[in-house]
Amino acid sequence: MKKYLVLTGLVIFTSGMSQDPPGKKAADYYMMKNNHVLHFLSTGEVETVMTNATLANGIVISANGDMAGKKSVKQKLENGECIDVEGIMQPCSMLDSILTGNVKSKDKH
Repeated sequence: MKKYLVLTGLVIFTSGMSQDPPGKKAADYYMMKNNHVLHFLSTGEVETVMTNATLANGIVISANGDMAGKKSVKQKLENGECIDVEGIMQPCSMLDSILTGNVKSKDKH
């Protein structure tokens, strides 16, 4: 019974920790499209990346999609791939959905 309670408490604690704090720009992401890296901003604007961008986990993305980090092997962002500002590869549709929801909620205020 104690193991069950501890496990339940751990699950509840970790699920609470995974939520983004208020004001965090988790909606921002980068996408490779037509061999150009685009930065989708939480404001709904899109800009072409012209210089290196550093993500929260230390990964650096160049304008041509090359990615390198302190502990990672160099790789390239391919057309249609997305990475969030935390440095996690995620489906573009999911990131776009989050961004769209955040922009719509800001427009209501």
